[in-house]
Amino acid sequence: MTESISPAPQYDGIFTPWLAVTDMDRSIEWYQRVLGFEIEFRADAKVGWCEFITPTKDVYLGLYRMPQVAPGGGAMPTFGVRDLATERARLTAMDVRVQGPDQVIPELISFLTFLDPDGNALMFCQVLHEPRH
Repeated sequence: MTESISPAPQYDGIFTPWLAVTDMDRSIEWYQRVLGFEIEFRADAKVGWCEFITPTKDVYLGLYRMPQVAPGGGAMPTFGVRDLATERARLTAMDVRVQGPDQVIPELISFLTFLDPDGNALMFCQVLHEPRH
């Protein structure tokens, strides 16, 4: 019997971007302190992995340990926030590296980029119009 092949993947509804880190303990502390994430699962002794629960249903963040990390490569996790100016002030008060001024696309979005301890870029984004969701 031949099964038909779906034209798209059969997604399970879970989204987990992975970021490489060099020091798991330092990175876990940073993601908990700066983004308020809670650990869902940690297996760094065997495989160098930590998975966080985020405030968004079915969205997680995974960290995997690597001996070296090339900053700036790959995807950029972007988190929607209610007030970008408030988040910039909070990051600055926590001595988080924020890159440059906020970027604004009028009537669409404003966003800022910040770095974790390994130089991985993350972004906060504020929608400037009625949300589409």
